Amino acid sequence: MTQSSNITSNGFLQAFQTIQAGGDSPLMTQIISSDTRRKNSRPALLIKRNYASNLSLNNVAGLANSLATRLQNATSANPNGVPLVISSAAAQFFKPYSQYLGGMNVLQTRDYSTTE
Repeated sequence: MTQSSNITSNGFLQAFQTIQAGGDSPLMTQIISSDTRRKNSRPALLIKRNYASNLSLNNVAGLANSLATRLQNATSANPNGVPLVISSAAAQFFKPYSQYLGGMNVLQTRDYSTTE
């Protein structure tokens, strides 16, 4: 099961285009508000600095996926970190089933057993 990033119905496409045009977006500010790389810079600068190729290639879904899968703030309860989007916006903002961010494999053997 592979999930594509939701970029149209949540306003992310418009936020991407605003950043791409050199403006600031309140939605993008909310998304990256807890990003540890921000260091008091404008959200547009962080996006331009860290995701320049996504902006130049018009890769909206790529940026959405990068933000949706970014881990940070490792704690004893979450040693691998907490996804950026979960800490700053709704967990389902980009992906409806965020617990499967890395994908999911389903195994089926089509085998059965009987008791005799």
